Amino acid sequence: MKTTVELPDKLVDDVRRVAGDRPTEAVIIEALEEFVRVRGVEWLRAMLGRLDLDLTQEELEAMRAED
Repeated sequence: MKTTVELPDKLVDDVRRVAGDRPTEAVIIEALEEFVRVRGVEWLRAMLGRLDLDLTQEELEAMRAED
């Protein structure tokens, strides 16, 4: 998907420097993936103990193997 956004030059420069001067597109994709991962972990922690999962050990291992 193409999207046009205005990003602060200094922020992009800082991120590229920290990321090893990789292309801007790659750095933005990595940042978005990291954001989703972190927020997903936060959501899972918030749900810890609130979800009733009725899985066997075999089903859990099969789910892990799919990743």
